[in-house]
Amino acid sequence: MPVKKLLSFIQSIRPVNLFIIVFTQYLIRHYLILPAYEVEKNYTGLFPLNMSEEYFFLLVLSTILIAAAGYILNDNLDAGIDRVNRPQKKSFAAGISRAAAINTFIILSAISIVIAFFLADSILNFWLGFVQATSVALLALYSGVLKKIILAGNLTVALLSAFVPLIVGLYEPSFYPNFSYIYIYAGFAFMISLIREIVKDAEDVEGDKISGRKTIPVVLGISTSKVIISVLIILTATLAGKILYDFFYSYQYFNFWKIFSEFELPFFLLLGLTLRAKEKKDFSLLSALLKIVMLLGILTILPLYYFLLT
Repeated sequence: MPVKKLLSFIQSIRPVNLFIIVFTQYLIRHYLILPAYEVEKNYTGLFPLNMSEEYFFLLVLSTILIAAAGYILNDNLDAGIDRVNRPQKKSFAAGISRAAAINTFIILSAISIVIAFFLADSILNFWLGFVQATSVALLALYSGVLKKIILAGNLTVALLSAFVPLIVGLYEPSFYPNFSYIYIYAGFAFMISLIREIVKDAEDVEGDKISGRKTIPVVLGISTSKVIISVLIILTATLAGKILYDFFYSYQYFNFWKIFSEFELPFFLLLGLTLRAKEKKDFSLLSALLKIVMLLGILTILPLYYFLLT
């Protein structure tokens, strides 16, 4: 493959997004699940059964193969709309045939599903493999149908984002009694992704109108979309604040209210930018900041590890 095409291919599979997936899953394993097992070992003398590093690598590989497959298929199907929404975008997937994009999606997805069922069988829970299979089905439905239906596409992407942390815990049966910790990160990923998807729809409203998509900004207008985004930001900030309070208020090792205010500050920034957003570039900035907030939310695993698991 020529260098230009290779670089275009790498761009099409969203390397930054794939890095965030890998980073998230390794953080959850090494700063939440394994430290929790260490704590349990201190009490019981036994380290719980867990997935080997080699098998965990395969689990992460399975996840990013599904994501990459989805990006390639979606880019190809969106090639016409992207000429309006992102005329500067030069995508490898947009430049290949529809059949090639579909075949690439099938091959990468099939490899991922085979890995998933192999890993699921290794922990004696064959049915777990259907989590990845369901993800592939949702991506195919999203690319072809769901993204054209108001809210359906947004909820699908948000659910798939929630699967990223969930899948790590699902393949660690010994961690099931403490699964509520992973639910917190899955819920956060769901909410931020949902907000970001609506923001991206507001950013792409011109192309979506031309293509006949029924997104929230197209159907309800930009002003109503901003209200919905603002409400979701406030709801996410409130839930995050409640979780911080429940976990850390009783700790005397640091100033809780200082940490609380610093954590909530990005949400106030997002809310302010949402209320002021008018043009495409405003929503583009908001979308980029939401990705940063997502990453910052994932990084809260580190203080959780330091204060609760060491």
